Order: sequence, then C-alpha cells, then structure tokens
Amino acid sequence: MPPPTRQPEPDRDPAPDREAARTREPAPDREAARTRAPAPARDLRALPKAHLHVHLESAVRWSTLREIGAANGVPVPDRPGGDHDGGHDGEHDDGHGGGHDGGHARGGPAFTDFADFFARNALVRACLRTAEDFRRVAREFCADQAADGVRYVEVSFTAAAHGERLGDPDLPLAAVLAGLAEGRAETGMEYRVILDHSRRRPVNRAWSTLDLAGRYAGAGVVAVGLAGDEAYPVDPFVAVFAAARDRGLRVVHHAGEAAGPESIRRALDPGLAERIGHGIRAVDDPRLLAELAERRVPLEVCPASNVALGFAPTPAAHPLPRLLDAGLVVTLNTDIPAMVGVTLTDEYARLRTGYGCSDAEIAAIARAAAAASFAPAAVRRHLDAEIGRWLAGQPVFDGGPGKSSRRATRAVLRLAAARRPAPRRRRTDAGTPPVGHRSATAGTSPSADPASRSADGPPASAVRRTDAGRSDSLRLFAVAAHPPLSDPDRPPFGGSR
Repeated sequence: MPPPTRQPEPDRDPAPDREAARTREPAPDREAARTRAPAPARDLRALPKAHLHVHLESAVRWSTLREIGAANGVPVPDRPGGDHDGGHDGEHDDGHGGGHDGGHARGGPAFTDFADFFARNALVRACLRTAEDFRRVAREFCADQAADGVRYVEVSFTAAAHGERLGDPDLPLAAVLAGLAEGRAETGMEYRVILDHSRRRPVNRAWSTLDLAGRYAGAGVVAVGLAGDEAYPVDPFVAVFAAARDRGLRVVHHAGEAAGPESIRRALDPGLAERIGHGIRAVDDPRLLAELAERRVPLEVCPASNVALGFAPTPAAHPLPRLLDAGLVVTLNTDIPAMVGVTLTDEYARLRTGYGCSDAEIAAIARAAAAASFAPAAVRRHLDAEIGRWLAGQPVFDGGPGKSSRRATRAVLRLAAARRPAPRRRRTDAGTPPVGHRSATAGTSPSADPASRSADGPPASAVRRTDAGRSDSLRLFAVAAHPPLSDPDRPPFGGSR
C-alpha cells in the first residue's frame, strides 16, 4: 500500500505567544528558599505536563518486561534496586512528590558503569520481538504517563534499529503507533513520536530512520535526531538532518550530557537541532550559556537520569538551578524512567523540595515545556491554559477527555482492526515450526554463526517473525487511528470545546 501522506502543520515557526510562555519568573533568593520548610502547595501530579524527553524502551514496566521476556524465552531478573516500574501503578505518593525518592537518583549512580546501562538496554531489546510486544508497551506507556498528569508527550523510539534486528523495517514503528493510538483513545493524552538514531551506528541506518519518519509523519512521527555516545560527532549525519528539515520534520539531538559545550554547538550548527536533549554541560561555558539564552534554545533537562548515569554527583549538585538562573529555556523530563524508578511528578517535586522553586516558578517551567514542544498551536495553547488553571487553584482537566471524542476514536480503531487481514501462516522447511509458532526454545539460536547477529540484538534466526502483511496492516491501523496533526476542528486532549 502507498505510504501515508503527511499533513503539514501550518504553525512551524514559533507562535508569538511562545516567548512569554518561555520566560521564567526569577528566584532572587534561591539558597534561602532551599533551607525553608515547604509550605502547603498544589498537587504536582495534577499539574498538566508536557514531557519532551523520554525513551519508550526505557519506560517499559519491569513487570511487563518479565512477562514478555518469559513468553519469548528471555530470562529477566528482578528489577535492579527494587520493583518500582517508573510508571504509575496505584502505589505512588499522594501527588505532592513525597512518596517516592526517584529510585537511585537520591543515592547516586543507578548503574555500576556504562556497560551495565548498555546491558539493561540490550535486555529490553531482546524481549521486544513481536508486534504485540511493541503495541503493549506503547499502550501501557500512555496509561502511565496520563496517570502522572502528562497531557502531551513526545516519546523517542529507535525504530530503524528494531526493524533491522527483526528483519521487518516497518513492524516495530507501526505497532508502537497503533499502541499509542489505543492509549490516546483510553486516556485522552496527546502524543508525537521522535525517531532517534545512535551516533555510533552507520549513516545508512540514519537514512533508514529518516525514511520511516517521512512515511509515518501522518501517523504521529514529528521529528528525528541523534542519541547515544556523544563522543561520536554529528558531522557525518548533517545531510540526513538537512533532508529531514526539507521534508518538514523537526530535529532534536542529545548533546552536552557526557560531552562538553562544543557538542551542543555542533548539534545546533551544522546539526540543525531546534532543541537540545540534556545540554547540562552548557554551564561549563559562560559564552554558550549567554548564546543559548539569547537564542531561546530549549534544553530537555533530565536530572534523575543525569545522576543515575553519573553525569551529576547528586541531585543537589545538579546544574539545573544554574541553567535556570542564567535565563535559559529549561524543560523537565525523565529520559529513562523505568530504569531509574522516577516519574515526571518526582522531577517536579525536586524543583520544590530540592531547589526551592515556588509554584509560580514550577508552572513557568511546565509552560516552557508546552511552548517548546512540537505540538500543534491549539494543543500548546490549551495546555498553557490548563497550567494557568492549576496555578490559580481551579479545576484543571475540564472533567477529563470528552466521551464523544473517545467513542469516535475507538470507532476508528475498531474499523482499522476490522480491515486488518487474517493472519497467514507460511510453510517452512521440514522440522521448522511455522512463522508465529512459539516453541519451548524460543529465544535460543539454532545457529552459532556470528554473521547472523545484528549489531543491536540477538541472532536474526532467534527472532520470531510475524506473519506476512502484518506491517502494512499495522501501518493502516496506526494512520487511521491517529487524528490529523493539525486538525482545526478537533479539540485538544479529546475534550470538548
């Protein structure tokens, strides 16, 4: 089937009202505020939030990972450091941020070294093998985010690497988009997807990422960017991101987390980044701080992740207050929530209890995230208004997602599901189970040939392939279920006008 046609957003340039939303109220006596006992304050989980930097693979519930791992023959140990999933499962605090300490973020690095971090990422990849696996984690991601007060999320996903590993370039992304569409129908939370590419991987895979982003732009993909080891430069990928901008996609890179200020400069030029993922090393260069403040370049700051990975020694020593005091556009995010046991509410609670931010300052940071997002203007304005109601002590969510909109979205989901072809089982060589068959040895390789291994996962022969035509049907499902990116007649968040 032909790829979906992208519907361009009319408001690509920043709207005039975004500058005001990005301006942070100054904190003249932050050090004194840190020493005072916090006054009774507003419920931070009820604060309407935009979440701009979170990796889907690092937001999978550990309980889910164990279930799908068992189904796919991949042993998953108990969660390191405890059983908290990094989502909202009914066991969280009362919404004021006091019941959970952000996993390992309070006590220092959550990983012994980067090999440990990479090993946990590899475990997640090894578990994700079928369309239903990807679809489930995306649907549960929406539920966890919405329960934490997130009203709009831009979730990063390494689609091309998963497709290469599974031998089907479309299946992982199409399944994730289908799961996100189901999650939106259930929660009313808006979403967009950023496709990232590891700096360590070949340029040709980056072009594959761009190809996927272009073909699925009408289904919710809004941006592309670089992630991974910042020791690898942006320069080999410049042509990819120039092409992305030409195709109407947005660009955002990880930079200035492990590497120094120069990585931020290169991400902006020639890397064409519109936002910077992390960016905390900007504090090492006063000239760069001034430039970022003048250009109003948003930073996606992830304090608990930075501490867990050893880029900041403790939350108290994190450079976030210095970035705020320098006048930068700072947004607050989780990055790898399930791996460090932190929610976005936890991160906002740290603003209050650790950095002495007032609720007005907290609201300004939440508004900065909404303004810096790649959401349509109507979504940004609606979210900004909801944050204003939270600050004023008024009801925030207008009674939640509109029932009529949710019924309509579910009807589209049912229609798309009905149009999905029945599974087809292919004949295989004698002694080989048909495609889709789950054997007791699933997850083990019948061959030790190293050539059968991909760079990012188990041997290709160990991956249980899905039925022919599955990717096309999932693409149809995801596109049909996702509302147009800039539909002027659809109220944000599934609500009523």
